[in-house]
Amino acid sequence: MPWGSWDLVWLVEHAVLKEKFLTHYNQYIEDVRIGVFAKNLKQFGTEKNDTNDEIVVIVDYDGFQFSHLSTPEAVKFVLTLASKLEKCYAQISYGYVINANPLAYQVVILSKPTAGNFLQKMDIHGTNSQSWIPKIQRRIPQEQLPPAYGGSSDFKPLVTYNFLD
Repeated sequence: MPWGSWDLVWLVEHAVLKEKFLTHYNQYIEDVRIGVFAKNLKQFGTEKNDTNDEIVVIVDYDGFQFSHLSTPEAVKFVLTLASKLEKCYAQISYGYVINANPLAYQVVILSKPTAGNFLQKMDIHGTNSQSWIPKIQRRIPQEQLPPAYGGSSDFKPLVTYNFLD
């Protein structure tokens, strides 16, 4: 999830787009909760006994800056988004928060009361990709990662989400 690229101040100021975003975000959370991603693996020849219904999450804060949270409404919105992650906690095997600058670390700390169980499954890494890429590659095969995360150039995601379309 590209949290760092989401201009939350702008989004909360545009009520129609905010509601569209929330609708799509809620659908994403529900898709994770009901195992849509595990079901999509079957189309690539993966048998059910080769996997489980748990997924790996990468939350990317690349580009995250203070202006994204410069209003109380934006802070409330990001905490709302984080709290929704608890709904799919059981389906998350593990995950990574990457490109976490000091502000992103503060957001994670603020989110702990509402997304604490989810965050317990996450490894948090700073902005030095030379540090976190090898750690991700130890647990996730390169063919399952996009190039920006140390994966192969021919990577094709199973599912993509654009929360504003």
